[in-house]
Amino acid sequence: MVVSERSFFEDEFHEACELARNMIKEMEYPVIITHHDADGISASGVLMSFFKKEPIKIVVLSGFDPVRAMKISKLRAENIVFLDLGSGQVNTIKRYLSGAQKIVILDHHKPEIAEFRPDFPRKTEIVQVNAHLFGLDGSKEISGAGVAYAVTKLRPELALVGAIGDMQFRYHEKGRLVGYNYTHILPNSAVEERLDITLYGRETRPIYVTLGYCTEPFLPGLTGDKEACLNFLKSLRIPLKDEYGGWKTIADLAPEEKTKLVDGLVKLLIRNGVPLKKYKSLVGFVYRLPNEKPFLRDLREYSTMLNACGRLKRYEVGLKVVQYDKNVYDREKAIREAAGVLVKYKKMLAEGIKALNDVKKGGLIESLPNITATYVKDVINDRIVGVVLGMALGGRIIDFKKPALIAADMTEQEGMVKISARALKEHIKRGVNLREALVKAKNELKLEKSEAGGHDIAAGAIIPKEKLREYIKHVDEKIGEQIMWRA
Repeated sequence: MVVSERSFFEDEFHEACELARNMIKEMEYPVIITHHDADGISASGVLMSFFKKEPIKIVVLSGFDPVRAMKISKLRAENIVFLDLGSGQVNTIKRYLSGAQKIVILDHHKPEIAEFRPDFPRKTEIVQVNAHLFGLDGSKEISGAGVAYAVTKLRPELALVGAIGDMQFRYHEKGRLVGYNYTHILPNSAVEERLDITLYGRETRPIYVTLGYCTEPFLPGLTGDKEACLNFLKSLRIPLKDEYGGWKTIADLAPEEKTKLVDGLVKLLIRNGVPLKKYKSLVGFVYRLPNEKPFLRDLREYSTMLNACGRLKRYEVGLKVVQYDKNVYDREKAIREAAGVLVKYKKMLAEGIKALNDVKKGGLIESLPNITATYVKDVINDRIVGVVLGMALGGRIIDFKKPALIAADMTEQEGMVKISARALKEHIKRGVNLREALVKAKNELKLEKSEAGGHDIAAGAIIPKEKLREYIKHVDEKIGEQIMWRA
């Protein structure tokens, strides 16, 4: 399998990983700074398995900007490791954290400075191991947790949880992991890859509940209607309960029963005029840890649980779930807590979608020439606004013909707004690169105390509220230039 359309400098990548590994080994009581999503939390689990002594502190952040950098500088840390962030903020690190002796950045976002050893004050030794520096596409071929695995050679299953959480499977027609994830990490893990029904909740939810909550794809007449789901399954003669009276999950079904279910869902979608590509997504590649706890067996469910812990600031719960090899807590209790966090997270997402629908009904979603943009103020929490936007775009709640941008007031930084941008694969094929558009707009407006970064298909920024209108206009222009250039 081809790793990349570009050249992958494998030897150089692994040499860089070895150098970073040796540098981390020498660190005494480092500070770990990681991203708050499933990839960042998974990466911290990988790295924590590498340390014999506990780090002095683990700092989990939704992003890294000058305000946060100043707070980190007050820790006066001599050794710092960045996970799943840092490459897009090297100049900020240089400005505020030059007092450290050793800094290691393990990241997969496009770097601000494309150098393995960025220029830094003499007394600070810094290296950044970033996928893009070695010919790997960090959007789809390796995650932040994957880079952590490449450095430590530990916990490959968490590297794949990070990749799934980063939705790196979406680039393949059947949802398969590609690149370094597939060629180097999957073969060394206990994770099973198989073609199966892909609906979320396949391992843990009763089948009728899985159908009732399904939004990808939206199931006309079933989504949101418990009784309709039960009647639908009965009409297909699919057993709802097992021999012990417990509710069956999709994972419990026999192959012929799964075929019946897929056939029934396809007929339902065809009757309702749903596009072919939507119902083709019912079956694809799924990734399982067969010996894990039920809530963590399916890697999509595992990553969603970690995302919930991160977005709702229950970092300690997510970290306990991924650091089980330390044997310093009751993991069963941590998983139960995480399941409770997930319920709250799902409720917040549902409320977020409802709020966005209300904004849409109020005519407050603005259609610009090249993007769709909306400002939701504080109606949707800034920590979940990007997830809500992705769900809305995929579910066709907002115009899916153009990339979408949403802005929300930040709860922790007065006067600042969090911007999330999302695109679909069709937009990327037309030349759209959200990260480049957001970064260029920030630079052109000279927003020095702001932050922008991410990937071509999903990116974000933090900017002053007073500059929001101007910033959106610039982003729209940048997207227009990208499409024109590709055309």
